[in-house]
Amino acid sequence: MILYNILFLLIWIIIGTILVYTRAYLKYEDKKRIDECYNERSQLKEENEQLKATIKKMKEEIYRDMTLMGCKSVSELNRSKVVFRK
Repeated sequence: MILYNILFLLIWIIIGTILVYTRAYLKYEDKKRIDECYNERSQLKEENEQLKATIKKMKEEIYRDMTLMGCKSVSELNRSKVVFRK
C-alpha cells in the first residue's frame, strides 16, 4: 500500500512537471507569435508611410508640371501643351 502511494505520488509529480513545462513552452510560443505579428505590423506601417510619401511626391510633381504648362485641370491638357524632345 505504501509503495502504491509512493508510486502514485511520483507519477503525480511527473505529470505536474510536464504540465508546468508545457505551459511555459506554450507561453513562449505565444509570445514569439505575438512578436512576429507586431514586427509584421510595424513593417506594414513603414511601407504604408513610404507609399504615402511617394504618392505625395508624385502629386506635387504633377501639380508643378501642370502649373508650368499653364493648366488648372487635367481636362485642359492636350498635345499642344507637350513638347517632345528630338
